[in-house]
Amino acid sequence: MIAPAKPALEARMLGATRPWWVDVWVRMLVGKPLGTIGAVIVVVMLVAAVLADWIAPYGFARRASASASSPRARRTGSAPTSSAATS
Repeated sequence: MIAPAKPALEARMLGATRPWWVDVWVRMLVGKPLGTIGAVIVVVMLVAAVLADWIAPYGFARRASASASSPRARRTGSAPTSSAATS
């Protein structure tokens, strides 16, 4: 009689060394490195698009305060703190 092979027992003895999704990414990186880099770029852009309102809550033309547009603020890089400082 021939004894049946037990691959499941051997697999259980080895144990899982890392999650399955890590294996997927490693196989993609080794097999198709440019495709993997492209996928990472797309995922980063999607995350940035979803979080855009949180990352930049103001529009590009909107200023945070009116004092930032004063002539002194443009010259020195800081806005005046009191009305006495502007005279």
